[in-house]
Amino acid sequence: MTNWLQTLRLAAVSGTAASTLSLAALTVCGVRDCRSAFAPVNAVSHWIWGERARHANGPWARHTVLGYVIHHAMSVFWAVFYETAVARHHARGARA
Repeated sequence: MTNWLQTLRLAAVSGTAASTLSLAALTVCGVRDCRSAFAPVNAVSHWIWGERARHANGPWARHTVLGYVIHHAMSVFWAVFYETAVARHHARGARA
């Protein structure tokens, strides 16, 4: 049980870092591609709001907040797999 708690804590940190850095990249690319820093984050909310979210370019709470929550949650979700793999790699090294 302790291993899972430690993995979740590490995933929260690395997932948050990944979310923050990828959000910065999305913002820069959004400004370059469609002149909107919000459009790439809004587009993520299409899971809930459908096709309309893909074309929302402004800072809308409905799209932007939900888009960021989904983006962040998925970053932490994938970080769990990453942290699990790193822990297994270190465990193998310690046994060798």
